[in-house]
Amino acid sequence: MAEYSLEVLASKIEFDVEDYIPLIELFIDTTDSNLSDISAAVKISDKESISVNIHNIKGAAMNLGLEAFTVLLGHMSKLNKAGSFADIEEVVLKCMFELNQIREVLEKS
Repeated sequence: MAEYSLEVLASKIEFDVEDYIPLIELFIDTTDSNLSDISAAVKISDKESISVNIHNIKGAAMNLGLEAFTVLLGHMSKLNKAGSFADIEEVVLKCMFELNQIREVLEKS
């Protein structure tokens, strides 16, 4: 579990908090959707769909300075390549937890 602060995250990418907030809101919305798509793809063992969604989240997470997500998605990518679909679902749950942590910080700001 990572500790999140909008000020720290924004400063990592040299943004003001006011400019960072819309980006993190978009990240939350799209990541929710991507994680749902990954869960659906796991059920049918669709490696390609999983890979595309991992790539989408990971790129956005990297651009926003969200290292915890980057690490989790790197692990998920390795699991996908190995066909370890049950383990992917466990990482999806960890990602959802991290996403909820960010959502809570955003709501308190």
